[in-house]
Amino acid sequence: MAERANLEPSLRDFIVPQATVQPSCIIHSENTLANFELKSDMIHLLPKFFGNHEDDPHMHIKEFSEVCSIMKIGVMNDEEIRMRLFPFSLKDSAKAWFYSLPPNSITTWATLASRFLQKFFPAQRTRKIRKEIVEIQQLDGEPFHEYWERYKKVLNSCANHNIPEWLLMHCFYEGLLDLDRMIVDATSGGSLMNKTVEQARETFENVSNNSLHKYCGDSKRKIKKEILEIQQLDGEPFHEYWERYKKLLNSYPDHNIPEWHLMHTFYGGLLYLDRMIVDATSGGSLMDKTRKQARETFENVSDNSLQFDNRRSPPKKSEVYENNSLLMIS
Repeated sequence: MAERANLEPSLRDFIVPQATVQPSCIIHSENTLANFELKSDMIHLLPKFFGNHEDDPHMHIKEFSEVCSIMKIGVMNDEEIRMRLFPFSLKDSAKAWFYSLPPNSITTWATLASRFLQKFFPAQRTRKIRKEIVEIQQLDGEPFHEYWERYKKVLNSCANHNIPEWLLMHCFYEGLLDLDRMIVDATSGGSLMNKTVEQARETFENVSNNSLHKYCGDSKRKIKKEILEIQQLDGEPFHEYWERYKKLLNSYPDHNIPEWHLMHTFYGGLLYLDRMIVDATSGGSLMDKTRKQARETFENVSDNSLQFDNRRSPPKKSEVYENNSLLMIS
């Protein structure tokens, strides 16, 4: 009886957690068991999905499938590779969801992808995006190309919206501001409503490209105007003015303004005192210098301005407190 009692579990055995290996929710084929060899570089290539609200599960499926399409593992086919690698693309709450699935409940990639989308792209989220699609509106001041790209981004975020193509084109058209709607109609030869679905989409793409080119052209003209009309601000140190000018030039590398004109424009925009300093540094007048010498002069004056500005900068609060404490002690 004593030996039999020793074979029975103690009370502690019932409450101490036991390490158990739960079967996977995926049933793998015999082919994958024999040919599967996972390498670390494969895992690093996979996109990661954490299950956060801002994560896009549709985009994750697309990116994951794209990465898997370039992988070759033995004689495994594409579906077997996806089934094997998908768990390694999940993190945090998404991985916890995967572990919660019933053991041996998934046999195909289509089932696994469907379960994944059902969990992280529920019906209420689909309804919300579908409502956003059909009620899309161009914002005041929003260029046509930005509105069109925003609409396409909303569509791509919900592949299962199930809204017919003709209605998508109609909703986008109805959301246009009056001026852009007139441009679309003019591009269509009178009215977009006379076009087919495919022709309507082509029209939107063409108007979008024209809008983008015009927007870029306007932006470049604005920057070029700023370059040619640059002015040092009251109280602006020389080095800040010089860095602001260089930053402006770098924002539009193909401005096609000759170097001599750039140096002359910057010099002409200087405040009176800093222009005197530049002339003194130049030995009398900057106008006697070459383009290269003028740029070097600006760099030297900028370095001196920066050093002077650093020397005269106010002490930190901690230093002021420490100095005041010393005065009180003395």
